[in-house]
Amino acid sequence: MGKLLLMLGINLKSFVKFKIKLLKKKRTIFFAQTILLWIFFVGCQRVMMLAYGIKQPKYLDKKEVQQKNEALKNDPYHSFILKRTFFAQIETRDTLHDKKIVKCSPMISKYEQPLQVLYFNDSGELVSFHNNCNAGGFPKLNWNNNHQFDKFIPKTSIPLSDSIISFRLIVSNLDPLYNQHGVPENGIKVVVFWSAFMFKQSKALIKTVKKNLGLDESHLAQIIYVNTDNCFIDETYSKQINK
Repeated sequence: MGKLLLMLGINLKSFVKFKIKLLKKKRTIFFAQTILLWIFFVGCQRVMMLAYGIKQPKYLDKKEVQQKNEALKNDPYHSFILKRTFFAQIETRDTLHDKKIVKCSPMISKYEQPLQVLYFNDSGELVSFHNNCNAGGFPKLNWNNNHQFDKFIPKTSIPLSDSIISFRLIVSNLDPLYNQHGVPENGIKVVVFWSAFMFKQSKALIKTVKKNLGLDESHLAQIIYVNTDNCFIDETYSKQINK
């Protein structure tokens, strides 16, 4: 479980800040003591997993993904599953040598994350990029921690220091979730990566993105919903998660 938290770029900082805040309030002393006892018996990493709502990744068939997709009220016409070959393609393209730039965590690239938001312009170029390990917050990831999403297009949370990701690359690695489907060709395209094993956080992310889309004065921007669960059961990731 601890490996999974590390892989997702989730550390103890937000958790510790949250705990200290509780301890400072007299009315919550008993609750804080209960939390500390819980941590002692269950384990800090396990508590964090439960608090963040993170479950162990597992393979989902199309019907299972559809059920989760519908629970999130995502547009079925713009709903897809990310192919398991996508991350391998990213690794061959990710040629930067500065680990501080390349890595979102010590284990995997900033592009190999279960929750991401990518804004592409009319030409298919990445102009705004956000992922789970740069969001911060506890127990809910705070995607708008620097008020990025208060305007459209949001200011990128991650420096756009390379041109590895393009809209075309993502589209070439998508499998449609339903028989009736389509990919927008013009205007701003917003790609949201979500997962069932981080369902609670996915729900909050999609809510943030939809709210941000309401600021689009052109009303032409469209969201594409991409499920990532099955990308995290590959050997490269399962070894790190299950250790």
